Amino acid sequence: MQFVNFDTEQLVLVCYPGYAGGNFIINCLALSEDSNYYQFDDFDTIVKDKQLLFQKFINFINSQSLMGEWQDFFNKKDSTDKDILSNNPIGILTPISTISIDLMSPEIFPNFLFSPSLCKLTNDLAHKFFVGFHHPLQVDKILRLYKNAKLVVFENYRNFLEFRQRDLMHTLFLQPHWNNIKGDSWPESAPFDIESFRSYPKLIRDEVSTLFPEFINELTMISSWRKDYYYDYDKSIEKYKNNSNVIFWNVDAQLNQDQLLPQIEQLYKNLGLRDFNKEQISEFYTVWYTKLKQISEYK
Repeated sequence: MQFVNFDTEQLVLVCYPGYAGGNFIINCLALSEDSNYYQFDDFDTIVKDKQLLFQKFINFINSQSLMGEWQDFFNKKDSTDKDILSNNPIGILTPISTISIDLMSPEIFPNFLFSPSLCKLTNDLAHKFFVGFHHPLQVDKILRLYKNAKLVVFENYRNFLEFRQRDLMHTLFLQPHWNNIKGDSWPESAPFDIESFRSYPKLIRDEVSTLFPEFINELTMISSWRKDYYYDYDKSIEKYKNNSNVIFWNVDAQLNQDQLLPQIEQLYKNLGLRDFNKEQISEFYTVWYTKLKQISEYK
């Protein structure tokens, strides 16, 4: 029986706020022949055909709805429902869950921490594998187990989030509420936050504020929650600033291909990935960014 190798140096933890583009960057890295990529449909499946994987990424992005929840290449995130996980064909979710370990039930936790694919990945000395987390508290728990893991931390992400204008709170709460109350002349897309609401025509703002104050309350609450989350994230990553083993990723580069490509190439080098493909990553970025722009501008 193969056991998890907690001393592996192949594990790369990627810490990023939700919707800051972490899955895109992870999948750019996963296209390297020096990386392993695994799928939800079978925890023992490690994808070897990277050209086929690349095409799956492109097809999946192109199929994304302008109004639906953006899932960055997998359908159900952070789920402890094994039946749901097993039905999803593409994903970067790792055998280590992105849910805080403290919140996982004893029945679920071992299945993620000691799954068969994790055993394989940790004992593969030739390929990196990647795990995404949305908060340093989760990263710190994993680092106590995998002391040799490398860490990539996202920073300078506010401009990108402002550009993206879509997240889980918007899609699951604000948009359904908006659909129930919106008038014929209103935009199709709900405002992302209080600031974006102020950009709507005055007639609509007055109508919403007068007739549907509960929506304004919900919008205010969600806007406040986002600020608290991002403030806490920024405060929590400060402890990594003086750690030479931590790689910081500048999210601002994701808004400009000329800045992005050299930064990804450098990340490849820092992680020991030897086959950066500028043309492939450029095509990947163009398709991804174009779809995000369509979504962010959809009204």
